[in-house]
Amino acid sequence: MNEYLELKDFGPIKALNLEIKPLMVFIGESGSGKSAILKLMSLIRWVHKQNNLHTFFEKEFELREEYFQELLANSEILEFFNEKTQFNFTIDGAKYQYKEQKFIFDKVEKQKITFDKIAFLSESRILLPNVLGRQLNYNAIFPFFLEDTLYNFDKAREKLKKGNEFKLSSTEQYLKQNSENQFFVKGNNFEIRLENASSGTKTAFSLELIVDYFTQKYDYKEILDNALRRFRFGTFSTGIDIHRPKNLSIFVEEPELSLFPSAQRRLINRLIKDCFVENRHINCTTRLAFATHSPYILASLNNLLLAGELASLKPERKGDIDEVVSDRYWLTMKQIGVYFIQDGILKSAMDEEEKMIDGNFLDAISEEISEEFSKLLDIQYEN
Repeated sequence: MNEYLELKDFGPIKALNLEIKPLMVFIGESGSGKSAILKLMSLIRWVHKQNNLHTFFEKEFELREEYFQELLANSEILEFFNEKTQFNFTIDGAKYQYKEQKFIFDKVEKQKITFDKIAFLSESRILLPNVLGRQLNYNAIFPFFLEDTLYNFDKAREKLKKGNEFKLSSTEQYLKQNSENQFFVKGNNFEIRLENASSGTKTAFSLELIVDYFTQKYDYKEILDNALRRFRFGTFSTGIDIHRPKNLSIFVEEPELSLFPSAQRRLINRLIKDCFVENRHINCTTRLAFATHSPYILASLNNLLLAGELASLKPERKGDIDEVVSDRYWLTMKQIGVYFIQDGILKSAMDEEEKMIDGNFLDAISEEISEEFSKLLDIQYEN
């Protein structure tokens, strides 16, 4: 079922109207509001998750409208709201609306119940190795979205068996955890504690580990276990039907943090593979959304998109295409939406006719730099 988001007067965002795709990419200047869009979408999906659980367990009391307000008060986007802010987010047929400073929503119908998992990976994830190394207080109070990142990281870490190595695709290194829950980074000729590793390794480590956990190892029974405890029904019963549609929504702030361009490309390939090609969950719709400043990530995505579309256009050449770009990373236009924010307005960066990210948009990113370079060359070689 298609999902849509309409948003007006939200911080620096004047207006947006978009269809939610499996892969959503937002790009723009710092402070343009791209991360705030991710945070808002994740909050509404958290409400939708609880809405589903209340219907599933047939709770006598319905989910309160104040639940969103409580989430909002603890989040980092409360200041983006004003008396004119409006949104309308349709998820699986249920509408979530905010207007005149009031939040209203439809109750999820029984036949449309889904089990939902939402994970937010904060740009502050570089701190996680220091938390592990006890250089920061593990019990400290963290910002709302960093706390969610820490919680998900802790769950993912528990699933990494001690002594086993986890390969970091982005930095081409390995991670392992010893019996004392200490992490070490292993390269070709070295091994160091994770908290002493490079900033790129630190940020990529938590991102790759969490995404791997949720797409490959996560047990959706955990959602019901947590709900049962919260609703004071005891623990999970095998008699409860968990074979319902599932939704996995992953939001990432700046996946490129501290990574060299080639490492950014390898990271994007890993995320696409884990989320959309080799995802092990059955009857699960996975959505990945991230905010980025990186033109290298857009260029990498364009290659994956071109490979996927070309394979559809020329199926007899799939083998040749696979030799250039592995079919584990292919994308199609139906899967991806790329948007840039300009003067508070969200605009699509997709070329529907060419079925790629708009080449003019990619060129515009480096045009100013190229113009400066050309002018300097003119001065250098003028008589």
